[in-house]
Amino acid sequence: MNNLPLHDLLARLENELYRLHYNEQSVKYYRLMWRRIVRFFENEGVDHFTEEVGMRFLDKQYNFFELEKAGKLTQSIINAFRVVRMLGDFQQHGSILRRYYKQKDLLHNNEFKEILQHYVNHCRQKEYSKVTQDHYRKISEKVLSFLESQEIVFYSDITAKQVSGYINTLLGYSYKTVELHLCALRSFLRYLHTNDLHPQDLAETIPATKARKHNRIPSVWTPEHVTKLLDVIDRGNPAGKRDYAMKLSGTLTHLTAPLPCTHYRSI
Repeated sequence: MNNLPLHDLLARLENELYRLHYNEQSVKYYRLMWRRIVRFFENEGVDHFTEEVGMRFLDKQYNFFELEKAGKLTQSIINAFRVVRMLGDFQQHGSILRRYYKQKDLLHNNEFKEILQHYVNHCRQKEYSKVTQDHYRKISEKVLSFLESQEIVFYSDITAKQVSGYINTLLGYSYKTVELHLCALRSFLRYLHTNDLHPQDLAETIPATKARKHNRIPSVWTPEHVTKLLDVIDRGNPAGKRDYAMKLSGTLTHLTAPLPCTHYRSI
């Protein structure tokens, strides 16, 4: 996807929106924003999407960085930021990631829906706690949705490459979030193999996570924690400005935003 010209990237992204049953009003909004982004990129002499130029677009059009520093970002500006971020994620992963989903039903492949239900029943029979069952179901559904975006039709066709591709979408998230996703992913893939639904135990291809007995992540962030988190980000370069905007957006929308590892380690 990185080598696709911007116009081709947008065409594929629009097809993905329709595949995920985004309504026409939402698609029209995205088209409007894309036209503005394309004009800006053309004026900059850039024909491929980059997050750096995308953030320059936000700053030029909306005075993004000054407003976010003053805590005056409006919802419309935050929505524009999400459009830019979606473009970057789709370019990198070829998938519309989970944070953009609005509909409850993520899956459209009947075979995937059926196997997910069988797996849910399996977890119930294993008498996993209700919390674990819920986590495993939601994460497995997201994994299958990602596989749909990669044009995988049958679960028997899943390869280590696609598993690795999904894991890459977790890059930058907190240790606990990654650990939870990998545990659920291992459980689901092992279920497929032990029930002769997949010829390979793809759970063996998932890297182990190192246990940490320190640097516990608080479940609730105080204003002081949030300020400290944002202050360590170097906003003197485009990448730093992008990361700062990503963290701020996550705070404003009460979502678990990805946390760049370099910044996390420096806290």
